[in-house]
Amino acid sequence: MNTPLYINRILVYPKLGRCDVTFRQGLNVIISEDVLNINEDSDEQDENDSSSNNRPQDSINSTGKTTLVHLIDYILGKSYFISDQCYETEELFVDTYAIAEISIYKAKYTVKRSILDTDNVIIYCDWVAQSITERKSNQKIFKQTNIEGYISFLEWEIFRGKNYFKNKSIVSYRSIMNFIVRDQFYGFSNYYSGLKIEKAESSRERLEFLFGLTTPKNLLLKEEISGLQSEKKVLNNELTVLKKYLSEILKRTPASIKKEIQENENSITDLKVELDKYDKKFMLSEKENDENQVFKETLEKQLKSSLNDITAIKSRIYNYECTLHEIENELNKLKLISVSMIVLNPFKYNKCPIFMKYIDRKADFNLKCPLIESEEENNKNNEIIEARKKLLDYEKRDLERALVYLHEQLVVSTKNHDLLRTEIDKVNSKIQDKSNIIISKRDMLRDEIKELEYNNNLLVDLSQ
Repeated sequence: MNTPLYINRILVYPKLGRCDVTFRQGLNVIISEDVLNINEDSDEQDENDSSSNNRPQDSINSTGKTTLVHLIDYILGKSYFISDQCYETEELFVDTYAIAEISIYKAKYTVKRSILDTDNVIIYCDWVAQSITERKSNQKIFKQTNIEGYISFLEWEIFRGKNYFKNKSIVSYRSIMNFIVRDQFYGFSNYYSGLKIEKAESSRERLEFLFGLTTPKNLLLKEEISGLQSEKKVLNNELTVLKKYLSEILKRTPASIKKEIQENENSITDLKVELDKYDKKFMLSEKENDENQVFKETLEKQLKSSLNDITAIKSRIYNYECTLHEIENELNKLKLISVSMIVLNPFKYNKCPIFMKYIDRKADFNLKCPLIESEEENNKNNEIIEARKKLLDYEKRDLERALVYLHEQLVVSTKNHDLLRTEIDKVNSKIQDKSNIIISKRDMLRDEIKELEYNNNLLVDLSQ
């Protein structure tokens, strides 16, 4: 069980066809039986038997060998199992999963991957394919992830980072899998290939890694060689351009060369004049940018002040609305008191409703509460309640008028805040756009001058 990666069992769940295979360690070869027994007792068949011409040929083809190979590849991280050309078979695989029991060194896992939802992978601890198919619920999930996370998990468990050099992959996990899983067409006729044809360089790097020939020293040398090759390519390109340029120049007469030199010098002079203009424009632009920056700071101060005003207005609105709500509650209470007095006043009391003391029961007649005994007291209480109501009504109207005014102020302040924000955005755009245009044009002129000066130097050397 010291194999880096070993598949013990693979199946499709729910059961579909005959796809439930248990492997052994080492080389496993997938073969097909002659399902029609055409090759049995062939010596006894009459070669001239006309019925033999009607028998189907290749009875060992289309029996599922390639499908099983691709199922193995799919459980090992292939992007999809059903190709775009076979999309009409999707209904067959609704709620269907590929399940495989695998081991990586001594660790055992069971992988469950949806056939249609290709990005859904569940990894269980131990080999539990049987309990999954029997719909038992005692499986311990090790990890649930997408296909990228699954491939990263396999790559780390198998290579433990040994397939990386300077944070760059030497070989990928999937390239190793495609090399190990082989098919009947290229798998044994082309040693460098697995399930697909690759470049010779990629195959060579993979073989070197698998045979342990990839060392840090070799990788450093390869990196150095690659850098030198890139540098050589750049130099070769420059040399080719220079040769073409010189071949064209050598065809020309001294007079034409001198003429071009003069034309280039004139162009350089004109470009320098233009460049000087853009330098001045750049200086003016910098000055304008400073002014715009000052203006922007002023706007930002105003914006901050506006934001403070909005915050203060919202706070006052909130406090006024709370006070208004309290006044309305108190008015409702006063209204209830007035109604209560009207309703309860005719009744006689055994207990004072204010002091909560019992009235003397030995009296010959029932007594009312002393505080509301007289009509004068009743009128006095009513006057107090009505006065309080009027005062609260005045406060309520004042608050309502104040709230209307505050809401108007909030609208004005909010509009002012939005206008300031828009103005700041415009200033930022001015600062950036104008400077970028001038700098770009100035750099372009400088490049043109350098190129003409370089050409003139070559022409001067040739004329001498």
